[in-house]
Amino acid sequence: MAAALYTYGGGHVLYKIYNGIAAIVDQDGFWNSYVLIPSMIGLLWAGTLALSKADLKYFGVKWFIPAFVFIEVLLVPKTTLHITDNVDPTFGHDKVDGLPQGLVAIVVFSSSVSRLLTEMMEDVYATSDPQRMSKTGYAFSSRLMKEARTARIADPRVRENVKDWANQCVWLPYLKT
Repeated sequence: MAAALYTYGGGHVLYKIYNGIAAIVDQDGFWNSYVLIPSMIGLLWAGTLALSKADLKYFGVKWFIPAFVFIEVLLVPKTTLHITDNVDPTFGHDKVDGLPQGLVAIVVFSSSVSRLLTEMMEDVYATSDPQRMSKTGYAFSSRLMKEARTARIADPRVRENVKDWANQCVWLPYLKT
């Protein structure tokens, strides 16, 4: 089962985070350290309590069924997460394989609700297309600054004037203070 995560900026960061989670979960050490050993400790604890109370219902209902459902439904099944960044044109779309299905379900649900609310608010409050969050987004200013760093002034005379202005009017006052 593949799922889609929609974001408005930060797709690169989310891709790295979910790839890291997939790498951790895919290792055998994760299964032994974070799932198998705590499950065995819980089994011994719940079994001891059930035997001391002579109540097997306690063992089944309070521990075994919830632990089994949590592990076998949420942690063991792996799925693919497709990350789509609606703002950043350099990222666009990518996918991460091997994520736990429970984590992906939570992420996709919150992403879908957020996207739905954003689109509804845009339909109600936005007056023109350039004002829409899906076009500009929170990352618009960082994208604008990134593109401004690569901007070059073609005319050499104007370029020198801008450099001189920046040195005298922008940097020099900061050096004096």
